[in-house]
Amino acid sequence: MIVPATGPLDATPEGLHALYVSLNSPVVTVDRLPVGPAAAAIAVHGGFGTTLLIRSVRTGTVAYFHAEPRFGMEAALSHAEGLGFLFDDEANLGGFGVASSSWPAWLAEIFTADLEELESADPSAWLSKFRWALAEDQRRL
Repeated sequence: MIVPATGPLDATPEGLHALYVSLNSPVVTVDRLPVGPAAAAIAVHGGFGTTLLIRSVRTGTVAYFHAEPRFGMEAALSHAEGLGFLFDDEANLGGFGVASSSWPAWLAEIFTADLEELESADPSAWLSKFRWALAEDQRRL
């Protein structure tokens, strides 16, 4: 069973056993997100369960869903596929030897430990679409 959640179970790259990103961006209707195109990812956490992340392409808002460890991957995949998302079961971005630099920016933002360094007094930096630009500017300095 998959239930709404407030965030990922373990938001560190070391806590991920597998990370699958959707191949498409279907138009979805999900609570807490505006109707429109979205991207999805399934994060499998070692022994703690699975998190399904659905991100609105338009606003950058992310909706989280958790599933129990025993059937977590199957529950998350079934829920995501029911919404129209497609996944490649061989494209694991969270496996050993896969650098987090190959992750989409919105996932790297969620699953990195140094998010506090990116915080700014500028309110526009709190919005996802501006936060990535802020991170790029700070890396160049």
